[in-house]
Order: sequence, then structure tokens, then C-alpha cells
Amino acid sequence: MQFYGCPAKTVVRIRPTKQCLVALSEFPFFVLDVNEIEIVCFERVFHGLKNFDCVIIQKDFTTFKRIDSVPIEYLEELKSYFDSIDVMYAESQNPLKWKDVL
Repeated sequence: MQFYGCPAKTVVRIRPTKQCLVALSEFPFFVLDVNEIEIVCFERVFHGLKNFDCVIIQKDFTTFKRIDSVPIEYLEELKSYFDSIDVMYAESQNPLKWKDVL
């Protein structure tokens, strides 16, 4: 499985593995250890929109990573992936200001 998203400046191919999420095709590289993930929030998920955002809250509850502009066709695959590694997720129609929330 793989999906496309924007963890930094450009849209890149991100590959979920058993141990991490990685995007190594362009600098800056994106590597996130799944053992550091507390919860994932899929934002801007509603009918008619082509993309959504994926916000990953880390276990320290102060750090988060965003992967923007993920095509909607990857939503169910990502849900299955996070289920398979025992990470909870939630959906939201609106984006949150995570700096204020955390």
C-alpha cells in the first residue's frame, strides 16, 4: 500500500510499513515511527471533496504531524492500515488548530 500526500512542501508518495510511515523520494524526507502515534485525525472529510488532511498526534500530546492533500480514495485504506497497527483514528469535517488544542 502507498498513498500520496504533502507532509512538507510538495506532494510525495508515502509508504506505510509495520514500523513507520516513510517518504524518501524528495527532500525533506519524512519518517514517522508508528510507535510514537497516539491518535490520527482525518480532517475535511465530507462528500464531494477530493482531498482530506491527516493529522497525527504523537504520544507526548504536544507534537503533531500533518499530511495535507491526501486523495479521498485512500481514506479507507488508511483506516484499515491504522486499524492493523492498533492506532485509533477519528474523522472531522473541519480542520482544528492543533497548537491550541494540544
